Amino acid sequence: MVLEQRTWFGSSQRYEVPSSGSGIVVGQNDDELLIVTNNHVIAGSTNLTVLFSVDEGKEGADAVEAQIKGTDASKDVGVIAVSLKDIPAETLSEIKVAVIGDSSQLKVGEQVVAIGNALGYGQSVTT
Repeated sequence: MVLEQRTWFGSSQRYEVPSSGSGIVVGQNDDELLIVTNNHVIAGSTNLTVLFSVDEGKEGADAVEAQIKGTDASKDVGVIAVSLKDIPAETLSEIKVAVIGDSSQLKVGEQVVAIGNALGYGQSVTT
């Protein structure tokens, strides 16, 4: 991520800083895993790597390169892809694609939960 900082004298400096965030595997095709994350995590990135949670803390586990597939800054959503050939077989066997529900199928009275930062007002949980 590239940040720009202004000095007291009005000049600015740009510098690259590491960023981290989380994501959810939402799809898989013949060549790649698709992961949804926040746009603010990937915006301005010059390179991306992903360390899968199933590998966290494992000796010798390496992050894999990822590419940005698309973003929507107004909704703070981004989609990245990781090539299947770059993911170790052991790791790939433990990864599951999230099952996304269909909100049009909900019925009045069913319980739902929304977690997020709606319109940038701060973190919230709504039931």
